[in-house]
Order: sequence, then structure tokens, then C-alpha cells
Amino acid sequence: MKALTLRIEPSVRQTEAILSRVEQELAKHGARVTRQGVGALRFRMPAPWPPWRALRLGRLWMISAGRVKIAAGAGGPWQVLYELDFSVLRTVLIVVSLVLVVIGWSWPSRTLLYLMLLGIWLLLYGGPHFFASRRFQRVISESMRDVVERRRTPRSSQRVTGPTEITLERPIEEERKE
Repeated sequence: MKALTLRIEPSVRQTEAILSRVEQELAKHGARVTRQGVGALRFRMPAPWPPWRALRLGRLWMISAGRVKIAAGAGGPWQVLYELDFSVLRTVLIVVSLVLVVIGWSWPSRTLLYLMLLGIWLLLYGGPHFFASRRFQRVISESMRDVVERRRTPRSSQRVTGPTEITLERPIEEERKE
């Protein structure tokens, strides 16, 4: 499970707000979301079939299912934990790999077959897995940022705590002479 650490310990209301925002974002993409008690949810994404349906799902279409949970394990910091399942994408690539092995087994150079298999898995599994995971992490972080942060506007980078100029009534050198 991957985790994003929360700055503070969330209240029950904040936990519900974070999970409901994640649920709303997943519902926009057509996911079926079920709550699992306080502080957890499961979701299942729709199958991207027909292929034009995948365009509506955005970068999350590669994800088959997943879980989101807010917890503090073993007295550690509070975190939003999430786990993503890419079983449909993995199954499709296994079938494509098997077809490629059957076709390429008679090739004179097996090195070419191995390189093609490696390339297919890197391009068609590694790339989509990376981009979908990053997008889902962004969904989680955007959902928790506004709830946990107390300020509605970010702090300004310039902070003035007192007067900017100090004026002395008498110069320091005159005080030393006396």
C-alpha cells in the first residue's frame, strides 16, 4: 500500500470529508464505490470496453479496482493509504505476450523475441501503471489538502512581525562619550 502522510490527526468529520471527495472524484470516472466502515472505501472501475469509453475515464482507465483507507498504523503518523489493482491490464498483456511467444518461437533470433516482450511490458504496462498511479495520487492529495489545511488562503512568503526601520534618538557613539 502506498501512503500520503497527513499533517494532523484528522477528526471523524475530516476523515469523512476526505473520503467523500475521493468518492466524488471516482464517481466522475464511473467507478462503483462502497464504504467499508469509518475511514475506508473500496472501488471498482468500469471496464474500458468499448475502447471509446476509455477516453471518458481519463488516465484512470488502466486501474481495475482499489482501496483507500485513513489510518495511523502502530502509533505512527496518520496517513491516507491506498492500493491500486491493475489486473485487467495485466491479463491483457499476458495474453498479448503469449500470442507473441507463439508467433516468435520460430524466429531465428530469440533475443529479438525477448526484447520485444520486454518492450511490450515496459511500454504497455510500466508507462500506464506509472501515469495512472501518479494521477490517483494527485486525486488523493487534492482531496485531503483542503480538508486538513485550516487556512483558506496560503501564507504569504513575506512575514513582517515588527517595525521595518529602527531609529535611534541619539547615535550610539554619543552615548559612549558620556
